[in-house]
Amino acid sequence: MAKKDLKALLPSLKERKRYLVFEVISKSKIDDFKAVKDEIAASMASLIGDIGMAGASIQFIKERENKGLIMLNHNFLDHLRASLALVRTIKGVPALLRSVGVSGMINKAEIYLS
Repeated sequence: MAKKDLKALLPSLKERKRYLVFEVISKSKIDDFKAVKDEIAASMASLIGDIGMAGASIQFIKERENKGLIMLNHNFLDHLRASLALVRTIKGVPALLRSVGVSGMINKAEIYLS
């Protein structure tokens, strides 16, 4: 029996994604960016639940100094912005997370990252 190759998805069936750049604002420098990612994921999970997290398909792409880049499904962009606003502390240090910019292309989103 011949092995069948998988066909690529049609463009109309692919998930549309957005790239959001956020900034961490705190009085002391936060060295552990994994703690920031964990706080964002926990805030998002408490806001939309596990099934919503699966639908949002959040991926942390890059981080530089106090900024980070997240890729997610376009339908959950407002949910992510709300969950960023709900984060108050990171590892016990008072901090705010601010959305810097959103783009549909990673190259344009990286402009906000610098």
